[in-house]
Amino acid sequence: MAKSKQAKGALPYLQRLASDEYIHEQIRHAFNGLTEASRRIARKRGKAAEDKKLYANLQHAAISVRNASYALRRRKPEPKRRGRKVITVVAVIGGAVLLVTQRERLKSAFSSDAAGEPDGDAASQSESTEAPAPAGPTAVSSASDTPEEPASQEAET
Repeated sequence: MAKSKQAKGALPYLQRLASDEYIHEQIRHAFNGLTEASRRIARKRGKAAEDKKLYANLQHAAISVRNASYALRRRKPEPKRRGRKVITVVAVIGGAVLLVTQRERLKSAFSSDAAGEPDGDAASQSESTEAPAPAGPTAVSSASDTPEEPASQEAET
C-alpha cells in the first residue's frame, strides 16, 4: 500500500522529467561539466586542486543540477483571486439593495400622488417659485456689516 502511494507521488515528477526540454538541457549541461571536470582531474592529478577551470566546470555543473531540481519541483498553484469575487458580490448586493429602496420610494411617491396628498418635492418646488432671495448685497446694509472687497482681489491673495 505504501509503495503504491509513493509511486503515485513520484508520477508527476517522472512525467515532468520525461517531457520537459529545459530539464533535459540542464541535466545535459551538468553531465558535460562533470565529464570535463573528471578529464581535468585525470590529466592534472596532484595539481587539480589548484585548477581554476576545474572549479568553474564543477560550479557550472552544480548550477545546472540546481536549475533542473527547481524545474522538477511541484509548481505552486496560482493564488485564488478572492478579492475580485468579494468586490463583485458586494457590488451586486449593493445594487440590489439600491434597486429595492428606489422601487419602494417610487411606489410610495406614486401612491401618495394617487391619494391626492402633495409630495414633499412638489411642496418645495412651489415654495421656490414664490420669491427668489436677492443674490448681492442690499443698499440697506452698512459698511461695517459686510466687507466691500471684490471677489477677484480675494482670489489673488
